[in-house]
Amino acid sequence: MCGIIGIIGNERINEELYIGLNIIQHRGQDSCGMCTYDGKFHLQKYEGLVQNAFTPANIKMLKGNIGIGHVRYPTAGSGGVEDAQPFFVNYPYGIAMAHNGNIANYRELSKINKNEYHRIINSSCDIEVFLNIFAHNLEGKTFSLETMKNALLNTTKIIIGSYSIVSIIGDYGLLAYRDPYGFRPLIFGRKGNSYIFASESCAIDTLGYKIVRDVKPGEMIFIDNKGEFYSEVISKAEYRPCIFEYIYFARPDSIMNNILVARARYNLGKTLAEKIKRLGIIPDVVVPVPDTARNAALAVAKKLHVSYQEGLIKNRYIGRTFIMPGQDIRVSSIRQKLHPVKEQLKGKKVLLIDDSIVRGNTSKELVNLIKQSGATEVYFASYSPPVKYPCYYGIDMQTESELIANKMEIEEIRTFINADALIYQDYDDMIKAVKTDSNVKFDRFCTACFSGDYPQTIPPHILNDIVNDRTRK
Repeated sequence: MCGIIGIIGNERINEELYIGLNIIQHRGQDSCGMCTYDGKFHLQKYEGLVQNAFTPANIKMLKGNIGIGHVRYPTAGSGGVEDAQPFFVNYPYGIAMAHNGNIANYRELSKINKNEYHRIINSSCDIEVFLNIFAHNLEGKTFSLETMKNALLNTTKIIIGSYSIVSIIGDYGLLAYRDPYGFRPLIFGRKGNSYIFASESCAIDTLGYKIVRDVKPGEMIFIDNKGEFYSEVISKAEYRPCIFEYIYFARPDSIMNNILVARARYNLGKTLAEKIKRLGIIPDVVVPVPDTARNAALAVAKKLHVSYQEGLIKNRYIGRTFIMPGQDIRVSSIRQKLHPVKEQLKGKKVLLIDDSIVRGNTSKELVNLIKQSGATEVYFASYSPPVKYPCYYGIDMQTESELIANKMEIEEIRTFINADALIYQDYDDMIKAVKTDSNVKFDRFCTACFSGDYPQTIPPHILNDIVNDRTRK
């Protein structure tokens, strides 16, 4: 999972890219990068956070009226600056590209690039594979919309996985493309003659652009250097946007696929509260795990007629623990990241609301933290169902061995995390809650991590590659 931005049309591209990447920093903290074009490509990539990596001096060097940017946490590759995006090839035309997603058959395609296309992949980042296949399909051809369309189609045919892409095509313009399932979000907006594409609408709003709409699944959008807008859906499959975006990843003020994230999470809290009622659990106080669980916890407290308290205070200088590389770092960061307000917890039956339980160790640390603060009982509620199956489309949970619900029953998980009660959202309630109040244009989400229903078939040898890569991390 990552965050991307592409902008074309004005002379403040570098500043807008910098601001926009800061807005979507929550989507990746491992590395960041920007590329602009003014007849030459200007590319800068760094490890770490955007605000720490880019200085006014090096932002000023990113010249041009077209640019793309990226924040990354690694789902493929080892991370670090060598895997930071965007990536660039100088032939044909000069192409720079960044993406949000995960290409599952990355290793297989790397071999094709080397053995058949004679293109060396110089990183372990999956978008470099896509970029080189796309460039290979453009080799020796005069640039046109039809040429670009055919190159994208031929690339898409051999890709397994998810990808929302922004790309600079040399002297020609800015390309945006979303995979035919629409797994990962991509929205675009307009301000005068300028266009912006971003993973989340909050970046578009902040920069003063008017949101136009989501990029459609399989849609190619191209804005040329004269400001002409072209779009066409070139590849079709069942629209299956990722539901985990609404559970955890996206900012609550973002709208994706016509769904406001904050409203989805509030609705998830309402349905979760009904289940808690049925179970006869009566807490003294409802406490969210900040930040994602606030909307859901507010709804739970309101439905249960129980006090809502910010019983955990977040240190905003510690990053999102779910996307930190390695379980030891995740666990050690919890107590640095969250500090209990003991006066609000001592002597209370605390209902702790979180977005999900993935590996279980973080949940265990949270329960122990609350109990050590004097709570008499701690009930743990997840506003999503048990995460039982790996994700191959961009969320960093790619092997069954990582997932506690794949190995344990609910009562075993309750015991492991040391909770006095454990409540999961029901699957059907999750679907209903996220869709409620929304004008959605699709029938089903991708819920593979909860249901095991994968929109794409992943061949066994690809699954083995993923497990081996993950084990080596």
